[in-house]
Amino acid sequence: MEPIQVEAPAPDQQPPAPAEPEGNPAWADRPFECLIFKVAGLQLAVPLVLLGAIHRIDDRIKPIPGRPSWYMGMLLDRNQKLKVVDSAEWIMSGRVPDGARGGYRVVIRLDDSDWALACDEVAESFTLDPGQVRWRTSRSKRPWLAGTVVKHMCALIDVGAMADLLARAEREHHLELD
Repeated sequence: MEPIQVEAPAPDQQPPAPAEPEGNPAWADRPFECLIFKVAGLQLAVPLVLLGAIHRIDDRIKPIPGRPSWYMGMLLDRNQKLKVVDSAEWIMSGRVPDGARGGYRVVIRLDDSDWALACDEVAESFTLDPGQVRWRTSRSKRPWLAGTVVKHMCALIDVGAMADLLARAEREHHLELD
């Protein structure tokens, strides 16, 4: 019996690269509640409607060998295994302050995904009008960054885009997430 030969698909038959998010996220067409959290001195915001849960770390994160530096490990919560991201390493790649990982006290689960962002603290929640955000018009670089909350001078995270990017990076074994 002769071995079966499989040819790689021609370049025009390759699956398309994931599209960058276009326009404002669907949740941004009317006022929404936001939560500010801090990572290594940086303030970030997430829409509360897309916040899965907040968990204390309490040294329960189990490292997984062979993962990239931004992947801290697994956090078991009830029957769910959360994949914890070193938020400073991921967001500030190449500019992470020394000892940033030592400041993490909580993780924020992204919607109903398996992904959670490690952070120093949860600061405050507030209602945000879409007009108070400087929305990004192009998101080819950092597609997870929806815009800037001007009043609080913090980045507004597109939770869906971030979770998709993390899942794709894990699936494709990418070390860089920009």
